[in-house]
Amino acid sequence: MTALPDIPRLYTALAECLAVLLFTPALAPRFSKAVTVGVTLLWAAGLSAFLGLTGDVPGGLWIPCMVTAIGLSYLYLWGVWSITLLEAGYHCSRAFLLAELFASVKWQLHCGLWPSRVP
Repeated sequence: MTALPDIPRLYTALAECLAVLLFTPALAPRFSKAVTVGVTLLWAAGLSAFLGLTGDVPGGLWIPCMVTAIGLSYLYLWGVWSITLLEAGYHCSRAFLLAELFASVKWQLHCGLWPSRVP
């Protein structure tokens, strides 16, 4: 069996941002459209920067980094959209599972189709 290299954190960040944003069109925003878009862009940039900067952490710190990423998404959903803490947790867990599935499938396709481009 061939072992695949770790998924680049950029793929994980992109997948997490897109997965969370996939669930937001059905939600009512707390703020005006301009504020919502601004906070969304800041959240996406912050999450991507955090995951990018923690890409080389040792294996033991991977779980705390992912918990922090999930927490940032949870706070974004609860703070920006008119939902309860429980609803934010529900949407956050769905988005996280979808993001991890999407990132792993994309990375497996990448490694299978372009094996010479694997870092």
